[in-house]
Formats: sequence, C-alpha cells, structure tokens
Amino acid sequence: MHSAPERKLATVMFTDIVGYTAMVKENEVDARTKRTRYRQILEEAHQQFSGTIIQHLGDGSLSLFESSLHAVRCAVAMQQSFRSAPSIDVRIGLHAGEVVVDDEGVFGDTVNLAARVESFSVPGAILISDFVERQVRSHPSVQVQSMGTFRLKHVEHPVELYAVAGENVVVPDRSALQGKGVASAAVDLRLPRLQSELLGRDQEVAEIKQLIAQRSLVTLTGPGGTGKTSLAIKVAEDLAHTFRDGVGWVAMSEVTVPDSAILAISRTLEIPQDPSSDLTRQVIDYLAPRETLLILDNFEQIVAAASLVQQIMAACPRLKLLITSRIVLNITGEQEFTLTPLPVPLLNGNNTAERIGSYPSVRLFAERARAIQPAFTLDDHNAQDVAMICKQLDGLPLAIELAAARIKLFSPASLVRRLDRHLDIFKSDRIDRPSRHQTLREMIAWSYDLLPDRERQLFQCLAVFSGGATLDAIETVCFAADERFDAIDLVLALVNKSLLQKSEDVTGEPRFTLLRTIRSFAREQLEQSGTGEGFRAAHLTYFMEKAERIQPRLTGADAHTWYDLLETDLDNFREAMYNAVTLEKADRGFRIAAALCQLWTHRGMLSEGIRPYHQLLELHTPDTMRSDRIRVMEALGVTHFYTNRYLPAVEIFRETLAYWREQGDRHKVARTLNHLGFACGNSGLMDEGTTYTREALAMYREDDVVRGQSVSHNNLGWISMYRGQPAEALAHFEESLRLREQTADTAGVGFQLINLAWALGPMGRYDEAMAVFERAFTLLHAEDRVVWYWGLLLRANQLLEMQRLDEFGAQMASSDQWAVVEAQSPTAVAHFLRGMWAFVQGDHGQALHEIEEGKTIVDAQESPFYKAEGLLFETQVALAAGDPRRATRAATQAIAIHHDHGCQLGLARGCEQAALISLHYDHCELAGLLLRKAAGMRAALNAPVTPF
Repeated sequence: MHSAPERKLATVMFTDIVGYTAMVKENEVDARTKRTRYRQILEEAHQQFSGTIIQHLGDGSLSLFESSLHAVRCAVAMQQSFRSAPSIDVRIGLHAGEVVVDDEGVFGDTVNLAARVESFSVPGAILISDFVERQVRSHPSVQVQSMGTFRLKHVEHPVELYAVAGENVVVPDRSALQGKGVASAAVDLRLPRLQSELLGRDQEVAEIKQLIAQRSLVTLTGPGGTGKTSLAIKVAEDLAHTFRDGVGWVAMSEVTVPDSAILAISRTLEIPQDPSSDLTRQVIDYLAPRETLLILDNFEQIVAAASLVQQIMAACPRLKLLITSRIVLNITGEQEFTLTPLPVPLLNGNNTAERIGSYPSVRLFAERARAIQPAFTLDDHNAQDVAMICKQLDGLPLAIELAAARIKLFSPASLVRRLDRHLDIFKSDRIDRPSRHQTLREMIAWSYDLLPDRERQLFQCLAVFSGGATLDAIETVCFAADERFDAIDLVLALVNKSLLQKSEDVTGEPRFTLLRTIRSFAREQLEQSGTGEGFRAAHLTYFMEKAERIQPRLTGADAHTWYDLLETDLDNFREAMYNAVTLEKADRGFRIAAALCQLWTHRGMLSEGIRPYHQLLELHTPDTMRSDRIRVMEALGVTHFYTNRYLPAVEIFRETLAYWREQGDRHKVARTLNHLGFACGNSGLMDEGTTYTREALAMYREDDVVRGQSVSHNNLGWISMYRGQPAEALAHFEESLRLREQTADTAGVGFQLINLAWALGPMGRYDEAMAVFERAFTLLHAEDRVVWYWGLLLRANQLLEMQRLDEFGAQMASSDQWAVVEAQSPTAVAHFLRGMWAFVQGDHGQALHEIEEGKTIVDAQESPFYKAEGLLFETQVALAAGDPRRATRAATQAIAIHHDHGCQLGLARGCEQAALISLHYDHCELAGLLLRKAAGMRAALNAPVTPF
C-alpha cells in the first residue's frame, strides 16, 4: 500500500563523481574503490548535518535537507574530505523550494532545477542557486561568490548561481561553467531590438558609455522624439558583454502610478516574489550582489518614484542605472545627459545631394523613405526640399520618420508646402510604435499633460517667442511684476522636462528655446487659452524697446557684438513686426522698423526689412503718426539703395527731405541729404548727388558732427570714382578715414579702408592698395556681410588688374564661400569676375555666360556704372573669342554710358578696347589715335594702364 504524497520545503542536493565512466574503463578496481570511499564520506557528512540521502544514482546522489545552511555546510565538509588523498573529483549543486515526496522518491520543479545547478558545477566546487544564497547570506561562516545569471534548461526565469568559497573548495571561473542551459547575456534579458541602424549618434553612444563607467546613475533626457530609447538600446547592446550579470531592460511607459514602479522592475527581471516580504527589499536583495546594468525606459510620468531609484542605488553598489526620461530626476548622484536633435543642413547655396546627404537627419529621412518607397533617391533636385523638411522638423528623429512615411503620397516639395500643418499631417501607420508616438501632436501632448497649471501657463506664453528668448524677455513678457520671482523656477522646470532648450548668446547670457514642433503645439494651447493677444502685445513692446536701446550702439568699437545680439533675436523681431501689423499697432511697428534698418543693411538681410516696411506703410494711420511713417520710409529708402534699387530710393528720399525741411529738423535734413546724395550718385545723377552731399557736408561742418562729415566725404569719393577720377576720390576717402578714426567706429574704419584701396588701384599704387585691403580685413568681421563681400570683390578685381593670376584664381576658387548678400550690384560684379577667371583659363564660352548673367542683373537694377564695367569685360572676351561684332557692340555701349555720365577713366578704358578692335580690322591709324587719346586721359587722371 502506497503512502500519500507529502509536499514540503527542502533544500535539494545533487552530487556527481566527474569522469567516473572513464575511470572504470581505465582501472575498474580503482574506480570501485573511489566510489566506495565517496559513498562513505557522503553518508558520514549527511548524518552529521541531518541530511537524508534519497537515492544513489550510480556515481552520484540525490539528498534532502530541512535547512539550507546545513546543506551548504555538509557540501563544504564533503568537498574538503574529497580533496584528501586519494582525491575524488566531485561536483555539487543545491537548490531549495517545494518538493513532493512519496514511496518512489522525490519530485517537482525544485528537484529539476537543483539537477541543472549541479550540471554547471566543476570538480571540487559547490554551486548554489540564488534562492539558497538568500537563505544563508546572513551567516558569516558561509562565503559565496556570484557566477552570474543563467538560463537553465526548461526553467522559465533566469537564475543567478553562486559558488561557495572555503578551504579546499574550488571557486570556478565563470567562463568554465557549462551545463544544462546557457549563461545569460543581454539577448537573454529581452532587450528591445533596433528596427534599423542608429544614424548620427556615434559620439553620443561613446559619451554615455563613458559616463556609465564613471557614474552609478545616468539619466538620458531630451524632448519627445529625439530617440532616447533607441540610443539606450544601442548602449545596452554595446555594454552587455562588459557586465558579468548582463543588462536588464524595464519598459516604464505603461506604468502610471509611482508605487507600481517596483512591481514593473521585479516582473521584468523575473524575480520570484515572496508575499511575506517587502517587494522593494526583494528587488534590492536580488540586485545588490549583481554586476548589472539596469535600464528604466520612459520614466517621466512616474518621476515621483525617483526616491525608489535613489534607494536602490544606495543599496546596490555594483549596479549601474541608465534611465530615459523627458524629465530629469533631480536626485543625488544623478548624471544628466541631454540628447539634442540630429544636426540639420545649413541652406547656404551649396545644396547638392552630396553635401546635404552628409547630415544624419537627411540620411535618416532618405533611409526611411526608401523603406517605404524603394525607388526614392536623394538627388540634386530634391536635396534642398529634404533639407528644409529636416530643418523645419528640428532634426527630431521621430518627426523625420513620420515625414518620410508620407513619401508614398507626397514628393519632398509637396511635404515642404504642408509643413505648417505638420502636427497633424505626419502620422505613423506602424502598429509597433507606442500610441504617444503615432503623431507629433500626441508625442508633445504626452509631456504637456504632465505639467502643473503654472508651468502650462508659462509653456503657452513661450509660444510668442520665435527663436528663443533670454530670461529677462521671458520675465517681462510672461509674468506680471509681482510674479517674476517665480520665473526662474518655472523656466528651470520646463528645461528639466525637456520642453525648453537652453543655450547661450554671444555674451554668455542663457537663452531658452522651444523647438518648432513644440512651439506649434504651444501656440495652439495659447490661442485656446484666450490670452494670446495680450502676450503678443507685450512681446511687441519688449522687442521694440530692445531694438531702440541697442540701435545707438551700432557704430561703436564693439558694434559687431551689438549686431550679433540683434541678429540672435532676428526671429523675434520678425514676429514683433508681424504682431504690429496684425494687432494694428502701427506706432510700435514704425519704431521697431526704423531701429532695425542698420541690422538689415549691415548684415546683408535686406529683404527682411522691405517686406515688413511695405506692410506697415500700408496701414492706415492718423496724421499725428506722420513722423513715424517718414522714419520707416527713410529706412525703406536705405534698404533700397543697399539692394541697388537706387531710383526708388531717390524718390523716397526726395519726399522725406521735403518733410524734414518742413519740420526744421536740421539733423534729419543733413542725414537725408547724405542718403539722397549717395542714391543719386549711384543712379547716374552725379551732379545732383554732388549738390546734395556738399550741402550735407556744410551742415555737418557747421554743427561739428564728425561722423556726418565722414559719410559725406565717403559719398563724394564714390561719385568721384564713378566719374573716373581716382585721385579726387582718394582725397575724399582719406579725409573720411581720418574722421572715422575719431569716432571709434571699427567697422566704419574697415569700410573706409576698403574704399581707400579701391581708389589706390587705378592710380597704379598696387602694393599700397593690397596692404590697405589686408588692414581692412583685420578690422572687419565676416559678419559685416555687405562690406566684407564688397571688399573681397574689389580685392579680386585688383589682383586681376595686377595680373597676379594665381592669387586671383585662388580667391575665385573660394568664391562660393563668400557671404551671401542681397545687394544686386556686387552680385553682378561677382559674375563678371567669375567670367574673367574663365577667360584667363581659356574658357571663352563660360566667360561670356557669366558676364551675361551679371549684365542681366544690372539691367534690372538700372546700375549704369556696373553695366558699363560688364560691357568692357564682354568686349575683351568677345574679341578674344573671335566675335569682333559682339565686341564692337559692347564697347560702343560702354563708351556711351561713360560719356553720358562723364566718367573719364571709363572713357579711357573704352578707347583702349576700341583700339584693340580697330587693330583686329587692321585699322592701325585709328587704333593709334584711340590709344593716344586714352593715354592723355589717363595722364590727366594719374591713372596708368593696368598690367592686365
């Protein structure tokens, strides 16, 4: 009769003589003797430590103990006895748990697991499971060493194995353990898999790996969609082999209650739970002895559980933690690593597929687009549109992937046109993507919904800023005077939650910026709140006052710094002028527009002024605002002549001059006379331009206004150059320079030196001219775009005239890197010079093409002097190309222009070209007469023939 099965808790021991079968084959008698001795030791030790031998298994055994401590001590005693002569190689394994005992033996998962543990052991060693280790760790007489985590055959969860240490007890090398199962690695801990190659993040991967080596906790923060999870997966894959106990990945995105965080960790790590013990203590007990990298992904919605993280860190000295979160945890020992979006291309004119495609954001778009549409290729035709998509989407990997998914429906150009609706149009169809990442709106709303009310209000207000803002701007625009003491804390909160990006301006002052995609969402929330108009009005006032505060400082020694500060807020000034129009606050719009005129002209952003100026001038305003309207008209006029629209500028300045004369404002009359004189001179109205400029000079002398006198002399110098009188121009430029140097206007001095070098060249004073150019460029900044560009062109032309062709070629080879400006006449001159470089190289066709491009520009701008310059170049190239008729037409037109405008040096050059044409037709006598006439004119002008 069989007894009923009994269930009980026990520690199971398996032992096995290693290599017994081989011993029998070699010496059966000796083998039997060793087995007899083995069983004797086994039985004596079990009797001593209250163990029960259930079964002898040939060269092994199965036994039970009521106490894990007794089982371990028994195993140690046996191994010590086995090591004495004659030694016996025995391996031992132990596990504890529930077993079933009946008449036929012992059964259950505990028995099976104990057998797996014993299979990994080595001769002379004792391996125990993590469950046994927890039972004996409080006993100082028992020393153990972790062997790492293992996946045992037919065992669902990973098990950590430990080796018992002691005298004459072997502690094996982990790499030597081989049994029924496998050592657990990163792949065994169920890391998510990257769906595709991680692009453009090599540096970030390296930096995070280094931080993990140095710190216990690294928090990877950044806005939603920057790819924090993908980056963490890549880091985990790279580091898996360096952690003895592997890498654990815990997805926290579905955990909404901080108290549930510890449950998610324990379940992911498959820690056997003991209902009678605190779960946090069980997790700590599990992790404390392990050398593990634990990754907690998407922690932001339970950031209140940061104290749990700190508790685990303190109790687990060998544990490393990598956390991904949009919100920093703000706990002791935390190392934050902020992940920024992918770099996006700078659209600078060189928009080839080769250059654009080198940017990781563009490579990501192209790769994802090809996955949707295999025929998609990045080429010179679509590269600029793809770059614009990446730029408008802030380089956010998620946003770029969502955009690329629409390539099945839209071309890149079509996507660009739909970017203003990008929160809705870019939607994912991938079922494996988290719901919060299905659209950009859902991605941002995930973070927004976690904000408390005060932070939401600030987030909404920040939508009025375009391109970021300083803390002062945020305090002034977004807070009432009695609330500003909260501003720093609230701004910092949004930075810590990755909704606001921090940078620094040129003075080191911090700036805070919403990414475009996040700003679009914030703008929607602002409009829904009903507070948008008030914040926009406050924004307009703040930036109007800022522009007016900086404007007087734009002519000092540190002017470039103030220009940099203005340009840093370029997007905000655009927004402010737009607000002035939409809110119909013309008075503020007029003031900001007038204050920014120098920024547009100095930095070559001329159309920036023209558009809002016209919009403001179209607003209906009362007569009381006429003065403000006139100031905007003046600014528009200045912008016109910087874009070489001289005749419209002349008309504007004639009107504004009449107004200021009527008002009796002497300072503004003199300033407008200088503007009008310069515009007239460039339009070919040189007598009129000279009259206006000399009147301004007289007024400035009478009032002792040094800078005004300097501008007047400069303008007279330009008119003299247009008249072909370099010696007279040189005198004016030298006087202008002398006066400029009294004003500490570094940029103005640099500009004047450029003009001085311009006049020295035609007089044959080449070495002086080149030295002056070099001095000018040491004073100027490349950010002084119009002047810098003008100087480069004049210097290149000087090298050509000197016939220093190698240097001329070197400068032309780098001309694609010259500053891009909207001034049309310099752009035309650049075409002329490229044409002459092609001519020097013998490519007459390309030379004529470039010259024709330049002529088209100056024809549209009605710039007679630059047109004549291009015609003289065309004459020379056409004659060399064997087209004397074209050369004759060009020379005739050039001579006519110079004759009509009294340009003597231009007439001399025209006569020289005509002489060359006459020689082509064998009209030698006529050629001689023309050359003698040109020589006489040059002598009178002190302008020798150039080497070229």
